[in-house]
Amino acid sequence: MDFSKFNIGDDDYEFSNNLNNEFPPNVGIGLVLHNNSAYSGFSVPSLFKVKYYDNLRYSSDDYVITKEINCYFIGAKVIDLTYYLKYEPMFLLKFVACAPLQLDLGNSFILVKILLWAFLIEFLMP
Repeated sequence: MDFSKFNIGDDDYEFSNNLNNEFPPNVGIGLVLHNNSAYSGFSVPSLFKVKYYDNLRYSSDDYVITKEINCYFIGAKVIDLTYYLKYEPMFLLKFVACAPLQLDLGNSFILVKILLWAFLIEFLMP
């Protein structure tokens, strides 16, 4: 590969001249409630709305990037199917001000005690 054919010059005005070294603040909150068979939670990783590139030479707001506040809700429930098998349905609900509501669903099957005995028999006993 001939790297001399790449144009890696600094001819991007906005990238090379818009380095203002600002430090945006970030504070988040969260809460998780749980017991032996379920959990639920709420989280807001960043409480402040932050704008980037708002001091460009353009007068339009089309070039301003805004980091919106994200809110997350999580939950799961462990259901005993048999003595050795458990089922865990879970969800994640995400809310952002300028985007549609997003829902992620997941399932998990958990094998209990069988794996421990298989480990003990295979690795610890001669």
